[in-house]
This record gives sequence, C-alpha cells and structure tokens, in this order.
Amino acid sequence: MNAEYTVKSVRPGKVYDRNEHGQVLQAFYVDLQGPDGKIEQGCYWRRKEGNNPEEGQSVFGEVSEGDYGPRFKQAKGGGGSSDYGSRSSGAGNFKGGGKSPDQQASIVRQHSQEMCLRWLEVHGHAPDGLDGLRPIIDWFEADANKAASEAGGKSAGPDASGSASAGAPPTAASPQTDSSVHQRFTEQLEAGGLNPAASTLVTNWVFSDWDSTDEQDRALKALEDPSRQAGAVKKIRGRYEGLHGPLPEASPYDEDIPF
Repeated sequence: MNAEYTVKSVRPGKVYDRNEHGQVLQAFYVDLQGPDGKIEQGCYWRRKEGNNPEEGQSVFGEVSEGDYGPRFKQAKGGGGSSDYGSRSSGAGNFKGGGKSPDQQASIVRQHSQEMCLRWLEVHGHAPDGLDGLRPIIDWFEADANKAASEAGGKSAGPDASGSASAGAPPTAASPQTDSSVHQRFTEQLEAGGLNPAASTLVTNWVFSDWDSTDEQDRALKALEDPSRQAGAVKKIRGRYEGLHGPLPEASPYDEDIPF
C-alpha cells in the first residue's frame, strides 16, 4: 500500500552501467519513517543518476519485502514535499512543507511514542500502566526539539522542557536511536568487505534475531576497531550463512526504473 514516508538516512550503493534507454542508475539504501512512526531500515531504492534521495525528504510510495530485504518503489508523481531540512541545512530543521505547527508537533509526538516503545522493547523496563510511559515519551520529544533548536532550525513542536529532562530518559541512560546504530553497523560491514545488499541483510538479521543487546554492542565495537574488523566480519558472516545460506554477492535488482 502506498504511503508517505520521510527519508531518515541515505547510503549510496552500486552505480549501474548505462541501460538501453541511455540511463545511468544508482542504488541507494534508505531508512524510511512511515506515517505510523515506524522506521523501515535499509530499503533498496534505485534512482536515475543525479536524482539522489535526501535526508528529510518526503516521498510517496510502497515498501515491500524482497528476496534480499526491504525495497522502496516510488509511486508515479510521488516526489512529495520536504517537511524537514536535509543534513546540509541542519538536522531537524523544519521547513513547513504545508503542515501547520500543530501537525508538525503531532508528528514528533507520534514518533516519540514509537521510540518509547522501541526503547522499552530493547531495555525491558516497562512501567506499570500507560501513565508511566509519559515521562519517557516526553524525554524523546524534548530531545527531538532540543536537537532541532541546536541545529538552528525551528522547534518541531511545543517546548517540552517543562515536562522532560534534556539529560536522559527517566528510567535509564540515554539510548541511541535505532537508525543511527543500524547505519553504523551496516557501514562497518561494508568497510570490512561486504557489499551494500549483504551488509543491509546482515544488519537487519543482527538487530531482529540476536536476543542479547550486549552481544550486538560487542559486535559493533569489534567492527569499529580496525585491528578486529576483518575477524568480526568473518565471524558474523559465518554465523549468518550457517543459518541462512550464502549472502548475495551483488544486488539482485536488475530491472529498469523509469524515474
């Protein structure tokens, strides 16, 4: 089903040879946030050369599950508008895009609620009753507004400083956003020799199937240590292929895309 997504991060992939239509296409791996606040990690998206997706861009289309992971297909005429600035203009820099301040605040609040639930799922500190979630949701909302303010942009919503501390969530230390950790993990796998499709596939598997967050953290630290990176990639790859078979050696998507 087509929906409007916000591009949260972009990683360039393979550049393809000119096709029969005279087009040069490039693959990208993008994290997309849907209208429900859920972030689809590492979606494969191929575009005409020079027509690169940008962080903060709003796009209309469908995310589906391919043989090698999620992929995004943009609907015709679904360029969308940009409600956030790209990284070059400051993360979280709201540009309006036709949405009122109330709508912008609602989007940030919904995202904060989603991040609260994801954080609780990872850390397992569930409070008693729904009211116990509010301080955690307020923390994420205040953090988003603080980041927007520090980047020189307009606040995403009402000032939440009266209801949430800018220091850390009420129940534990500040978590990193899933998207940033996933992106770091994927980038280190690529630096260690895996192609973008395989790196995205392995990253999604690590963060969906590994039960221990400590083990995930140790793996990331090993990948980010130049002296241990090659061995860590080999170990993680072997573990994956022992369960699921060989990783793809190249991108499986070869069809032409007319936009």
